[in-house]
Amino acid sequence: MKAYLRQGLSLIAGIAAIALGTGADAARIDGLSAFEPVSADAVVPLVDNGTMHIGLPDGRSLTVAPWPAFLPQRFGKQTVTGTRKMHPAGPVDRLLFSRASEQSPWLAIGSGARRSTVIIGNWRLQLSGRRWSVSDGKAKKRFANNVQPAGPAKINAGADRWCIYLLESETPVAQPNIAMEVEPQIGWAAIRLGRLQGTCPVQK
Repeated sequence: MKAYLRQGLSLIAGIAAIALGTGADAARIDGLSAFEPVSADAVVPLVDNGTMHIGLPDGRSLTVAPWPAFLPQRFGKQTVTGTRKMHPAGPVDRLLFSRASEQSPWLAIGSGARRSTVIIGNWRLQLSGRRWSVSDGKAKKRFANNVQPAGPAKINAGADRWCIYLLESETPVAQPNIAMEVEPQIGWAAIRLGRLQGTCPVQK
């Protein structure tokens, strides 16, 4: 029964990916499963020719393509956690990276996110008209604009400072004879600033 469910969810994800009116720069995370969240220690992500490859201890592999050029291109050992939540308009994917010596993540990337999706801490996505922002219920931070590249939203989450980037914004295109929800989606990335860093890395 579980095998049939996996096949059905994979089909839904595939249809949704085809139906999305995405640009060439739309990041896609492959290899995640809605049934088996990823949690792997001491893995070394490899960025090669614009694609990130992550080999997991259980033999599975993850890819992120295209991997944004302004994000780190070389990695030491990382703890990687990943989740996929299925949605009628396509999966909502998320990867978190933590250094071997740290408990909390320093880098995150996601795709297929929608309004109210949690990004970092209590900060969630919001959408007003065609403009995306993030809010923790007390403060609201807007992205600099909705064109490529969009300036980051700089936030405080607990004792940490983060830069959140809009990678691409898209709306699924309704397809004849395919029942699906048409809801704006967003790809995003977030980098935790170091103690001596005052500005966010420039998005290229």
